[in-house]
Amino acid sequence: MPDFQSFFEVSLYSANALSIATAFATLAILSLGVAVRWRKGLGPNRMFFIVTICAAGWLGAFAAMYAARDASLALRWARTGYLFAALLPAAVFHFATTLVVRRKPYGLATTLFWIACAIAALFGFFSDQLIPTVRRFPWGYY
Repeated sequence: MPDFQSFFEVSLYSANALSIATAFATLAILSLGVAVRWRKGLGPNRMFFIVTICAAGWLGAFAAMYAARDASLALRWARTGYLFAALLPAAVFHFATTLVVRRKPYGLATTLFWIACAIAALFGFFSDQLIPTVRRFPWGYY
């Protein structure tokens, strides 16, 4: 596995159309989340921002994976993307519960959902069981 410094070494990446498009979508989603977060109100705005962080983390990691020149670096980005993507269902569910009038009945379900998604995210990030390898395609690693 590459060390943390290699994540930011420009020579290990080669941008392509898919990585650029995915990075653009990442920035758009993140910009939307920041714009909504700056508005007044805490509940739904905060949770929507967390949803956008999860989505942007997933897409941003995949943009880097598509641009990676090295399979081990692409694999680390694939697992990082999985980490964020696995948290996305819990974030969306939690966001949805902030929009309903009666939130209390969903408290336990929301907590259990976050725990289950966090376990899946950490398992996928730290083990070789879910994402053992990446393959090289004309548009990048996947």
